[in-house]
Amino acid sequence: MGHATASVLIVAQDEDGSSDLILVGGRGVTVLRGTGSGDFDVHEVVAAGENPVHVEAGDLDQDGRLDLVIANHETSYLTLLFGGPSGFESGRSERFSVDVSPHPHAVALADLDEDGFPDIVVDDRDRRRLRVYRGHGDGSFDVSEPVAVGGDPYRGMAVTDLDGDGHVDVLTPNRSSVAIQIGDGRGTFSSAPHLESASVPPFSTTVGDFNGDGILDVVAGSGNGPGRLMVWLGRGGGLAEPDPKAPYEIADGPTKLATADMDGDGLDDILVTS
Repeated sequence: MGHATASVLIVAQDEDGSSDLILVGGRGVTVLRGTGSGDFDVHEVVAAGENPVHVEAGDLDQDGRLDLVIANHETSYLTLLFGGPSGFESGRSERFSVDVSPHPHAVALADLDEDGFPDIVVDDRDRRRLRVYRGHGDGSFDVSEPVAVGGDPYRGMAVTDLDGDGHVDVLTPNRSSVAIQIGDGRGTFSSAPHLESASVPPFSTTVGDFNGDGILDVVAGSGNGPGRLMVWLGRGGGLAEPDPKAPYEIADGPTKLATADMDGDGLDDILVTS
């Protein structure tokens, strides 16, 4: 594809039942369509502003088509790509300014206030917090209160219902732990105990069910240098404990993580960009 990959996202882009991959890095966004047999074909390559480093997907304008939010490193904006009739090339593209310091590294999409519309979450690293932009369902967003995370939310946050109470929670990678902020469904959060990780300094984090018990587990990648994955196995109610087999040695420089059941065995797998 001619450029380094900074982030990978697994989506159900079409109706053929196969998972597709969306990659960002270098020149923009590359969409790979899944064949259903574990292979992928390049579907389209779309420009996505300067230095695209992270991507999330959702329906920002409620038109039934998949849209993308991309973090643009060393800029003051995100790129919004709205899906068109034949993909992102046929849709519109917008730059969305964000008040973060020094610049955006990671984005997430979730309905934090449960109004039916996705909200944007961006890391605000220098201020040790996240910045939330509330969605209106028409592709426009307002600023809400910042969310303090007490650490270094540099890359690869996870936004999910970790404790099973029906409300979205936020996990962020810090220098020696994964921080957990428990959501109340109104867009506000309270801190839970961190998942400590002395042997693997978390650079990115995400969740999945890796042991098939129906409870979300947490994984963190080490970032630049020797590649290691730390895993915490969920115990319900937002509680987790270290996997006794972790850390796992992998290829150097695991910068971004994604999870999905890629081989259909009922267990989530981990995809890593290095």
